[in-house]
Amino acid sequence: MTGYSSVAGELRSNRRPVPGLPSQFQYLLIIGSVFVLALTGLPQRLASFGPSGWLMDTAGGIESLRAIHHGAGTVLIVAGLYHLSSAIFAALASRRRGLLSMIPDGKDYLDAIATTLYFLGLRRDRPSLREPSYFQKLDYWVLAWGLTVMAFTGLVRLFPARMTNVLSGDVVAAALLAHSDFALLIVAWVAMVHIAYAALLPQAAAGAAGSEG
Repeated sequence: MTGYSSVAGELRSNRRPVPGLPSQFQYLLIIGSVFVLALTGLPQRLASFGPSGWLMDTAGGIESLRAIHHGAGTVLIVAGLYHLSSAIFAALASRRRGLLSMIPDGKDYLDAIATTLYFLGLRRDRPSLREPSYFQKLDYWVLAWGLTVMAFTGLVRLFPARMTNVLSGDVVAAALLAHSDFALLIVAWVAMVHIAYAALLPQAAAGAAGSEG
């Protein structure tokens, strides 16, 4: 289990938004806003679900729930734009690779295959993962693209009439339908992969390895 815990520990260090504001604060803003959006958005989509009524009453009604939802969406968009601008500034001003280091290359695909073979018991030696690892990059880009789409569809949903001035009716209609479904996928990724797999599972594996050692 020592090899397993070592690989899991390397996969675990994937939470690193970008220099500027303290990265942990950026991380809390982005992930925190995602969970607030989920808590305030799901009751609106699943109004007949039991806890939805309780959440609406706790928030002070549907209008208050929507106001909180829109506020969390604003925080997410502002944090995302700050993240992008600080990454670009860091790359231009200090010539740090920053965001460029998160672009996958050939070694990432080889590392992913090697790690999969190792977990399946088809490879004896654990792969040596660099920083950032292939899993860090995968997690980063899933969140980056997913949250971008969620923010865009959310803005379309908030201002549908104005969006028809710059977008086709089909695009607006698709965005209105896709927003809540896509948000469910992002929340599921954050809960089951970004947090549960990248943080909790490696710690459990390390604990198991320590007890065996």
